[in-house]
Amino acid sequence: MSQGQSQARVIRAWRDMELFSPQTVKKANPGDGTAPSVDWRPGMPLPWEEGTYLQRRPLPPRHVWRHTVYVWIYDLTTMYDCLDHIYAAADAVYDERPLGQSAAACFAVDEHGHLDPESAVLSSAAWGLGRALRADRRSDRWFDEFTQATADYAQTISELVGLEATDPSERGRALTPELLMKIGGLTRAATGLPRKHTFRPIPGEIDGPGERDPLPVATIARIQSRAVDPDKDDDSSDFLNSFILDDLGRAADAVEAGNASPALMDYLAGAVGCEAAQRTDTVARPGLTYPEVRPAVLPYGRWPSKPAHSLATSQQLAVDLSLGDLDGGPALRSVNGPPGTGKTTLLRDVFAGLVVERARRLADLEHPRAAFTGEKRRWKVGEFIKVVHVLRPELTGFEMVVASSNNRAVENVSDELPGSDAVKEPWAEADYLRDIATLVRRATKGDESAQAWGMVAARLGNRTNRRAFANAFWTNKREWQGEPRTFRHLLEEAAAGPSTSWADAVGAFRRALGRVDKLAAEATQAEQRLVRNSDVHRELQEMESHLARLTREEPEAAQRQQEIARELFFATTKHDEADARVAEHLRSRPGWWAALTSLGAAHREWDDAGAPLRVAAEAAAAAHTRTESALTAARERVTGLRRDIAQAQEQRTSHLKEQRELAAVCESDRQRWGAAYPDAHWLESDRARELNAPWADESLNRARTEAFLAGLRIHHVWFEHCATGEPGQPSLVQSMRAAMDVVRGGVPKDVDPAAVLAAWQTFFLVVPLVSTTFASFGRMFSHLGAESLGWVFVDEAGQATPQSAVGALWRAQHALVVGDPFQLTPIVTLPAKAEANIATEHGASQEALPSRTSVQVVADRINPWGTSLGSGDARIWVGTPLRVHRRCDDPMFTISNTVAYGGLMIHGKPAAELGADPASRTTPDEVERDLPESCWLHVKASNGDGHALRTDIEVAKRLVRDLLDGTTPTGAPPVPAKEIFVISPFRAMANAVARFPDLLGHPVGAGTVHTAQGQEADVVVFVLGGDPTRPGARTWAASTPNLVNVAASRAKTRLYVIGDHHAWAGLPHFTTLDSHLPWRAVSPAAVW
Repeated sequence: MSQGQSQARVIRAWRDMELFSPQTVKKANPGDGTAPSVDWRPGMPLPWEEGTYLQRRPLPPRHVWRHTVYVWIYDLTTMYDCLDHIYAAADAVYDERPLGQSAAACFAVDEHGHLDPESAVLSSAAWGLGRALRADRRSDRWFDEFTQATADYAQTISELVGLEATDPSERGRALTPELLMKIGGLTRAATGLPRKHTFRPIPGEIDGPGERDPLPVATIARIQSRAVDPDKDDDSSDFLNSFILDDLGRAADAVEAGNASPALMDYLAGAVGCEAAQRTDTVARPGLTYPEVRPAVLPYGRWPSKPAHSLATSQQLAVDLSLGDLDGGPALRSVNGPPGTGKTTLLRDVFAGLVVERARRLADLEHPRAAFTGEKRRWKVGEFIKVVHVLRPELTGFEMVVASSNNRAVENVSDELPGSDAVKEPWAEADYLRDIATLVRRATKGDESAQAWGMVAARLGNRTNRRAFANAFWTNKREWQGEPRTFRHLLEEAAAGPSTSWADAVGAFRRALGRVDKLAAEATQAEQRLVRNSDVHRELQEMESHLARLTREEPEAAQRQQEIARELFFATTKHDEADARVAEHLRSRPGWWAALTSLGAAHREWDDAGAPLRVAAEAAAAAHTRTESALTAARERVTGLRRDIAQAQEQRTSHLKEQRELAAVCESDRQRWGAAYPDAHWLESDRARELNAPWADESLNRARTEAFLAGLRIHHVWFEHCATGEPGQPSLVQSMRAAMDVVRGGVPKDVDPAAVLAAWQTFFLVVPLVSTTFASFGRMFSHLGAESLGWVFVDEAGQATPQSAVGALWRAQHALVVGDPFQLTPIVTLPAKAEANIATEHGASQEALPSRTSVQVVADRINPWGTSLGSGDARIWVGTPLRVHRRCDDPMFTISNTVAYGGLMIHGKPAAELGADPASRTTPDEVERDLPESCWLHVKASNGDGHALRTDIEVAKRLVRDLLDGTTPTGAPPVPAKEIFVISPFRAMANAVARFPDLLGHPVGAGTVHTAQGQEADVVVFVLGGDPTRPGARTWAASTPNLVNVAASRAKTRLYVIGDHHAWAGLPHFTTLDSHLPWRAVSPAAVW
């Protein structure tokens, strides 16, 4: 099996799991002011008929009632129980499944009661359940069958409407109760669900198998009505099924075909358990990260935050690594962002860096119109032909989309970036289409006081958001001059003459880049001096060691020279004596007469006597030569050592001089760059290093921000120069008119995908970033394929199921995944046994099960930069962790840091915000109120409404009232309602505290811990609750550190825990709460 086939199996397994993940249908609420709904049963009139409750409701001008009819309402728990029987029940554990209901089908009905057959949707969950009950194997490849089944269902409904039409017309007759009942019967047939089914028993059940309706009808139909302007009605959603089914199918096909994006392929490698080939632990070996944060790799652009406020080093590392990928690095990056560590701040700087990079490419154009290739893309809508002028490829790939499964996370980024408070002094007057951005902000937020500085981001996603944005941003009216000033106004007015010449705009931008280059070069030179200073220090140490060795060896060598000289004297004497003896012996040589008369004996005797003399003389000569050579070598060694000593002393003197000079200039550098100067202390101190990114001083921060604003300015000037043109010339008005149709979702289904891509690319050149939930991603970019978008930022990725990001990553050239696996995890409703069975049937890795992982965990697994957190089997690798926490006071910081991060985080909240002397507090936003200390208020568990314990609720209500009224015993001033959040682990308790705003008359925040994710408040009241007869609920809440971590890390200044201390304090992770919070017994009458 190829890697592509293996990874496609993972996607197909996820897709089949999504079949059983229906959307919930809200409870009937006839009194709802905006979307009233009723449970319909036979004998009741239908809302569009005469005499119904809607007839008494006033409608705004030009509005009518439109309706969504949900057929065959069923309880989700019933479906899950069936799946438990089908796949065998999991071990008994507390299961915080979301309660609620869904429907087997739904469709839209207009104000006249006419059913729109094209809106008919069959529930994938109901159909899948019927398929599972009929299947021999529990998890076949059902998706293709379901696609056909839902098409057949829509066709059947269409035919039914036609057959029942007594007055033939395009839309058939009005929907009647009789017709509605028939549709109910057709729906059961379409799902394939039997009226009775015999279930096998679950192990441990007392009762045997039983025969029953697998999905009994709780309500025949639920009808929700909406008051809409028919000309602006934008409701065309699939109300029931998973929003990502289609994308999962397309991505699986692409993977098998080998044309999926590198970002998706990297992600799928992580999903099947692969890890980065080589990992760098940024915490254990921080020195290895420095090359990635040097001034030479610093991006040109920076968000307009205060110039004195630099990123933390871990933030800068994440930014630099991400933007470095423009030169061909990995397509997928991940960042682990514990609470309060500045995830949005990081994304802002990535955004600024990308805007400047595109501006650099614009500035390289000889003329603004050179941005276009000359190619045109067209499509027809009615009698109108829409035209898009195709951009040069080098100007594309910078499209930015923030996506999340969390609506609030999406809004946080796209709503915050354009807001006037997102830019700080001295750039408070920054202007990038400011008036248009303010108009859009007011229209989309419904707040006439809202202010914006720049049209840098748009909250899109569902069609309601998209049309609201488009209507405020653009007008297609012929008489556009009298409309509020939109982007169309700017372009049309620019036709009379741009406000700035292209040369001037390019020149200003390049001068801004030049200032960054100059300051970065100065930082690089200072870096070189710092490195040289370190080298000189090291070299001096080596020199001192070398000189000390030479100094030790020189007298030893001199002494040895003297010794050898004495040896030579004796060797010379011996040599002379030996030569003298040989000479004397030579003089005693017998004459010829003696030799003759002795017949040669005398000569032989003489010669024999001389032999040892000659040997001794030769030996003495050799010894003399050796000693003489040794003396020469000794003299040379002494001379060499004395020469080396002199040279070493000279070099030391030179290095000492260089060291003094470097010390002076480095001290000057240290004064200039301050805490951003990466000297030895910076490198060795975790706190010093993490709090301040190297070299990011105020002057460089200012220059980089000016480059970002100049980059936006060159975009603005480009709009003006390309606004309109002579016939045949590219016209931005034309392209934007088409692009706004795309944004609204008003293009034909069969339009050329390349035309839609060109329209989106033009739009992103104006509005660099948009946001959407994963649920809307596939629909909004339905015409786009692999690698069609430059950048996808996945926010709160720890909360997202692994399959939810597939469509976004498939379309991304680059992806940055940001989140935290130690905060809230994904909500998975599919029973664990069914989930595991589907994975097994597809041959997919158990590592990829949504109940076991998240988008964040999968992306982190293949990130080469990161560290390990947790312990034992729960220890996981987290990618590029952010470490500096700037939100919470203690003990909340320490609780969060201990319970989830093993001390990874560094407390970086400014001292002014950490409980300084009240007399020194000057800024209201930075004042810690003199409230009673954080504590655990012990309330003995008593009966209530399940997990909603009455005494806990009463204590919480009294505590919140005192905070609001300023009647705490410390005399602290009243706490604004927006700075109080009341949360609970359990839905029943959350529902109870959700009534606090009405009961107390103040809009305090309230909900489950899940609703608090991504938010913060001065005071968090953590109401535990917990049915004392169901201890498994507490065990579930304490099974991971996530709930405690989120609760503690939402509270900026105070955390009050309310609940039975004896029941909770000994549980895992709650022991950390107990160890850092004093506790005392209280009652509703005596809270403090």
